[in-house]
Amino acid sequence: SALGFSIKHNEEESTITNRTYNQFIIGGTHIYSKDLSIGFNIIDLAQTQKEYFSYRVGIQYTFKKIINFIGDIGSGDVKNFEKEGFSMVAIQLQVLESIFVRYGRFYDKRQNEKGYSYGLSWSGPKLSLDYALKSAELISRISDNLLPNEKLLETTIGLSLLF
Repeated sequence: SALGFSIKHNEEESTITNRTYNQFIIGGTHIYSKDLSIGFNIIDLAQTQKEYFSYRVGIQYTFKKIINFIGDIGSGDVKNFEKEGFSMVAIQLQVLESIFVRYGRFYDKRQNEKGYSYGLSWSGPKLSLDYALKSAELISRISDNLLPNEKLLETTIGLSLLF
């Protein structure tokens, strides 16, 4: 088992806002077996910025060493879980020794978005490369993020280097 704490310092500057604040983050994980682990995290425990506060619990199960099933549920509202609830499920396949393919679905009332994502990763001994694409659309017509019938596509490319 492991437990971790983090303090995050944020400075936001735009035409809409100019604010500086700190967030306290706590997270933990427990490995039940080589195939099953669970974890949790609470982001912005003191709720200094209500729109960024969330808590979640997740589970990961490995089947036959090459397939991972991953699931998360959480919310941004302590009093009414359903109001800002979110869920995410994913599957990861190890297609070669160091190449992984992922696919996931999400439903997020906090962001008023639902959709899917997929990705590809290569992990070497000191270097890893990741690519992901996320497609989102509105759950309901009331949103600050998207217009009706509009879809949001996000692409992420990551590079990690171990020293």
